[in-house]
Amino acid sequence: MRYDLRQYLEPQERLKISDEQNPWQDCNCYEGLAMDTKRGPYPVVLFIHGTAGYAAQSAQLTAYWASQGFVVIAMDHPGIYLTDLLALNMAPRQAEDARELLAELRAFQGGFADLKGVVDLSRIAISGHSAGGYALSELGDEAGVQMLIPMAAGGTTASDAYSLVMGALDDQVVVYGQAEDGYADTPGEKMLLGLTNAGHLAFSDLCAIGRERGGLIAVLDETGVTLPQAAGDLVLELGTDGCAETQMTPERGWEIINAVSGSLLRAKLQCRGAAMTADQIVTEFGADVVASEP
Repeated sequence: MRYDLRQYLEPQERLKISDEQNPWQDCNCYEGLAMDTKRGPYPVVLFIHGTAGYAAQSAQLTAYWASQGFVVIAMDHPGIYLTDLLALNMAPRQAEDARELLAELRAFQGGFADLKGVVDLSRIAISGHSAGGYALSELGDEAGVQMLIPMAAGGTTASDAYSLVMGALDDQVVVYGQAEDGYADTPGEKMLLGLTNAGHLAFSDLCAIGRERGGLIAVLDETGVTLPQAAGDLVLELGTDGCAETQMTPERGWEIINAVSGSLLRAKLQCRGAAMTADQIVTEFGADVVASEP
């Protein structure tokens, strides 16, 4: 798959970026693969994107989870797109969207009809980045939710679901202290993972998109896409935090996040293997991480 981020711009702005100039997002993802109906049923992971994000913003994570035997579902959340931010017309309702999506999934309505018998709705994890991480904080009350994974956000209010709280120590959008405070207030089983020398976008693909040309914001500037003055600083912050050449590479961030989240997802939702402990995580990834658990 190659994702085209131009679809999240207003039509007149899309025309400013030619195919040759476009910062395509490549993913080891495929369309139209046959559904596995012989094994399973499989647990579900729901992903909620952040401000100015989109369903595939963290495809390097969601594709990995799918490869591990999970049905991963991500949707675009109207009201918090890049288009909405640029128009200064934000009206997010991500938590409500997620609850409505889960209701449709349980009824196997619409696009979920083919998942009947394929998914196990007693084993659900919900993950989210930034605003998406905040949106999931109270979704532990949804039936079947066994794990919550807020990334670059706060903690959760779940008492029954396991909470993997992740943040980045150099995050200037959602400072790491918010993840620490959220983790401290999170009840029940939990773990805190911090990426050192990493920023807000470590939990997405965004620092890798267009990086050979200075990154997404540089590409937008180069092609003349209009950034309203009132939203300009926020767009710049959201589009560059964690993308400095001196910071952790996107690939290293994905490696760590996938290893830790994958280990816990398999252990908690599939009863497959032992979950990594905080000590094991620090031993394996060294100075790139900090980790703690009760």
